Amino acid sequence: MHAYIRCLLLVIPMFTATSCTIAPPPEPRLVAHLDSLAAQNDRAPRGFGVVICGDNETRHIYSSRLAVAALQRKGFQYIFQLGVVERASKTNIDFVFAYLARMVNAQDVVWVHFSGHGRWSVFPRWQIPTPGIHGLIKFTPATRLQSGGAAGAVIEEGVITPHELTDYLSAIQPRFGVAVIGGCYSGRFAERLSRWIIMTSSKANERSYGEFEPAIYARMLASTNAEIGLWFDGAQGSCKHSHPQIVRGSGCEQNIVIPDFR
Repeated sequence: MHAYIRCLLLVIPMFTATSCTIAPPPEPRLVAHLDSLAAQNDRAPRGFGVVICGDNETRHIYSSRLAVAALQRKGFQYIFQLGVVERASKTNIDFVFAYLARMVNAQDVVWVHFSGHGRWSVFPRWQIPTPGIHGLIKFTPATRLQSGGAAGAVIEEGVITPHELTDYLSAIQPRFGVAVIGGCYSGRFAERLSRWIIMTSSKANERSYGEFEPAIYARMLASTNAEIGLWFDGAQGSCKHSHPQIVRGSGCEQNIVIPDFR
């Protein structure tokens, strides 16, 4: 009996320590930025962009910067750059999407860009291979130049699963939203969600080679009033090694044009 009690006393603190783990807070600079946006309380239709660079390889950096340039070209008022300016940590990503879920209304447009490595992960219970965009690595130009390779400055590593992305996007109810997912096996993220168009750089079972995202943003930068499907068709035709996918949710079946917010 005494031995049983001693075992309990040893085991209970282990569970207590685990359950009391607290997630780190978002960066103060990001919090201040979001607070300043909330204080503006714009009533006109607004453009919100979220650009997440999950890896510091050149192709991911390039496509993420192209995404920022394209959104700026369209006059998006609010662009969050995680992995480009702010740290691409899971905490910051959660924080930004929670903010969008509160602030975005039915007149607004949201554009989300993920670029990173996709990988297969297996749920132990069902043994279903499920890819996730992972890496979540901060890119620092000076560090990259000094390192001379793709290692750069690793700040935090994590995984965003298809289920999590669905939760992020479905909590936001814009006029319409677009998500561009660039990474191997990214077709697994192509879920049909109301008010959302989701484009992926490959099928669920194939690798991606960084061709699709730059092609989309090159057309976005060059075009003034084109339906998103035309951008996708052109970008898809330029991909030689993968098969990009597009899924349109209810309310986004046709004639979706990104407005100019300038």
